[in-house]
Amino acid sequence: MAQRRFTTEKVFDGYMKVNSCGQQWLGDRDYTTIREQGRVDFSINYVNRGEGYYTLNGQNYPIPEGSLILHFPKVQQHYSFKKEANAQILWAHFSGTACDILTPPDPMAPVVIP
Repeated sequence: MAQRRFTTEKVFDGYMKVNSCGQQWLGDRDYTTIREQGRVDFSINYVNRGEGYYTLNGQNYPIPEGSLILHFPKVQQHYSFKKEANAQILWAHFSGTACDILTPPDPMAPVVIP
């Protein structure tokens, strides 16, 4: 019997669906996410506490406390938080036809809303 691989990466053809969500407390370790090809769905992170940075084309940009980071489908994701920042992030992955209204200013970069 073939094994099935579990994934939360899904494209929903209805109005909107959250594929996965959660929170992470990052005070016990450095944390980096690198998704070279992004995900098939949207990703949003809220920095509830602490700070981090995202990397685009080799350049680091700050993600201050209270910021939202919106990643568009199939766009590289590279963001990091240092242990010393004691960060807490809340995140969700979602898709659906309602997302069609979201238009990136730069289709190859995340949107950071401080």
